[in-house]
Amino acid sequence: MRILFWDRTGYCIVSKRLAQGRFHLAHAVSAGRTHVEMDATELALMLEGLDLSGATRKKRWRLPSPGKLAA
Repeated sequence: MRILFWDRTGYCIVSKRLAQGRFHLAHAVSAGRTHVEMDATELALMLEGLDLSGATRKKRWRLPSPGKLAA
């Protein structure tokens, strides 16, 4: 796996190769694609070796905006 990201001073390339097994993406990727975009959480879990194909993301609770509290 190679990761290309911008860190405000330039591009960085990170490379990781597993001793055995494969990386598993959280969502299906169509054939012929050369890149995938994901958020930092998905990337961290995938690099740890977790299979995210069956994972579901729960909606996080957020404090309502002040205008909605009065209504």
